Amino acid sequence: MNSSSTVGSAHGRLRVGHVVLGLRIGGLERVVVDLVNHAAGDLDPVVICLEEEGELATEIRRKDVPVQVLERRPGFRPWLAFRVGSALRSHGVDLVPTHNSAAGFYGALAGRLSRVPVVHTKHGANTAGTRAQKTLNRLSFTMTDHVVAVSEPARALALQEGVRPERLSVIDNGIDVESFVGDPAKRARARASLGVPAEAFVVGTVARLVAVKNQALLLDAFSDLATEASGKPEPFLVLIGDGPEREKLVQRARGMHGGERVVFAGSRRHLEELLPAIDVFALSSDSEGLPVALLEAMAASIPSVVTRVGAMPEVVVEGAGVVIDRGARGDLTRALVRLRDDEDLRIQLGQAGRRRICDHYAASTMARAYEVLYERLVGHGSIGA
Repeated sequence: MNSSSTVGSAHGRLRVGHVVLGLRIGGLERVVVDLVNHAAGDLDPVVICLEEEGELATEIRRKDVPVQVLERRPGFRPWLAFRVGSALRSHGVDLVPTHNSAAGFYGALAGRLSRVPVVHTKHGANTAGTRAQKTLNRLSFTMTDHVVAVSEPARALALQEGVRPERLSVIDNGIDVESFVGDPAKRARARASLGVPAEAFVVGTVARLVAVKNQALLLDAFSDLATEASGKPEPFLVLIGDGPEREKLVQRARGMHGGERVVFAGSRRHLEELLPAIDVFALSSDSEGLPVALLEAMAASIPSVVTRVGAMPEVVVEGAGVVIDRGARGDLTRALVRLRDDEDLRIQLGQAGRRRICDHYAASTMARAYEVLYERLVGHGSIGA
């Protein structure tokens, strides 16, 4: 699959060159893989990784999709845009979708130099970042033909960062829904692989271990749950993901009640094989866009408890899960206790959540929306032409 050879578009087909940092394990990267896997027959995708290929590259099902790696070194390197532009021309790219701020800058500049339209997807609504990063975002947007936000909060942030309304739209993330059909055999295997007892009540989360995800709040609520769990199924907490906050969270777990039943599972691929281990999925984030992990958990019929940030309240509507205020430890604890004690409610919320994902957040629906946009922009030409 990895290739750096010249590949031109077939006559009448649209060659789309996705520019990303890499296809590591993450929600943004999963969206890129799904866009490639669900591309219509008249689209020829290419993936250009600025830094590394990443584990998810192996999940690209189409064997004719080139994945080129440029091995960017750390630091701001504007001349990298010339290498990206060279890659775009060698693959005969007609349009450049970019993902992530750094990829947005290099991809936009390369697209401008190559005189092809550029589409940037704003995957999150996190406002963190240095002044230099925000300035770079604004500069990138001046060279970008269209910006796609994955949620209304992400759209609002894009407007604040200078994107013109007529060059901005919202396309919800989508997932490969049929990969997340649960079965009892998967549940047993998943629990065994995570070291969780078959009869336990398992709260789980999937996210990078970074401050903005606020897994510390989830640990505190789990400690409260463990404290009053006498006579109930033994609770376990599984954190899937890795990141710079891992050691702090491990130390926090060691010092709290029930900490011996907290599992730090690290980054994992094939979440469709692990999610069946979980009874309740929780995201205690302080900021979000539209997290793919939430869509996957709901598609697996797992009831979800999430904070009222980003697009999560738009996804977890009433009857399809539980939404609490950001930072509300007591509310999170009460939601976990209620769901632990009421299996019928877990089943009801889980089934409603899956229906919602199937109806509104399928990867095929997402891919079609992007393709309509791509075709329109190629027809109109690039702002750099």
